[in-house]
Amino acid sequence: GGTSALLNAVNWIESSSWDGRYAIVVAGDIAVYEQGPARPTGGAGVVAMLVGPHAPISLETKQIASHMEHVYDFYKPHMDSEYPVVDGKLSNDCYMRSIDSCYSRYKFLYEKANEKPFSVENDSDFVILHSPYTKLVQKSFARLCIADSTPEDRQKLSEEFGEFEPTTIHKNRDLEKAVMDLHKEKFTQSVSPGLLVSQECGNMYTGSVYASLCSLISSQDAKLDKRALVFSYGSGSAASMFSLRFNRGVDKMRTAINLQNRLSQRTKLTPEEYTQRLSEREQKYKSGVPTQIIHNEKPTNMFPGTYYVKSIDPLGRRQYARTFSTGILRAARYLR
Repeated sequence: GGTSALLNAVNWIESSSWDGRYAIVVAGDIAVYEQGPARPTGGAGVVAMLVGPHAPISLETKQIASHMEHVYDFYKPHMDSEYPVVDGKLSNDCYMRSIDSCYSRYKFLYEKANEKPFSVENDSDFVILHSPYTKLVQKSFARLCIADSTPEDRQKLSEEFGEFEPTTIHKNRDLEKAVMDLHKEKFTQSVSPGLLVSQECGNMYTGSVYASLCSLISSQDAKLDKRALVFSYGSGSAASMFSLRFNRGVDKMRTAINLQNRLSQRTKLTPEEYTQRLSEREQKYKSGVPTQIIHNEKPTNMFPGTYYVKSIDPLGRRQYARTFSTGILRAARYLR
């Protein structure tokens, strides 16, 4: 959803329909799972992006590759629960097929537009991949590298691990690990600068790659005339690969994002406290249309300026309020 919104916003600004206004793209979600091995990978986050002309980061529109499938790897059939049904193995397979397809198409479009072949090693300074968990990112980066490898390089691996195709390396764990080890240095240089948020906050679905972009911007690695290859994925499934170009310095963006400070403001919970919070959410979902709920006291555990549910009447109609912030006070004085 977030990537679709971004691409549509860019298309609008580049079209004859554009009226001079900026676009705002908001990408984010809450990733929670029932008790089990997937729960620790959950997370939450939102990234808002301002899209307009002459930006410090531009999208290279001549090479955008997409792949879609109709597949039930991750879905939410139970209306009384926010937890998804996940076929983990199928979901990973879909992710792998998607990145293989998108990368093949991206390379074709890049060569068509630039009259030279593309490789991760030579033509991308950074790589940002949708990150449900870091190990999948490491494995996926290895797939990109093996797709670029020469027949001679693959022959050397075949002599040790047997015959294989670049798209099947995940079926041989020893081979997959060997490929990951071969490209560990490039991974550290190209991928690691964008992993801070996903490692600290977990998966945030449609906001994942844009949180990684925030991580990259917040590092000191994002510099003039650098290219970032981006792979965005959503189960069900839809995926796109495109590249971003750093046209000028991003110091102002780095300051505005203020990432380390934002991360330091989080509230730490024990696993038991987290489980209790999710149990409370479960009960609210299972209750159906709620009876009257009224919050008479202002919540104290939210960031300044946060919107929250003030009340829900017996017909399910909601009213919202907002926690106090000095920014709101300044805006109110200005409007007077």
